[in-house]
Amino acid sequence: MPTTSSKLPAALDSVPRIGTSTPLEALGRLMYHTGIHAGQISQIQRAFHAKEKERTH
Repeated sequence: MPTTSSKLPAALDSVPRIGTSTPLEALGRLMYHTGIHAGQISQIQRAFHAKEKERTH
């Protein structure tokens, strides 16, 4: 991981600005957005497993 982390700033510097956001801000938004979807998927899975448990008992 240290190798990847050390290359990230250089990689972000080579990406053109996206609208008014810097590449680092865009990456932050992407990570936040992905986290929101992970939470949604987790809720769906919990609801599914709860329904399955009710159905089988």
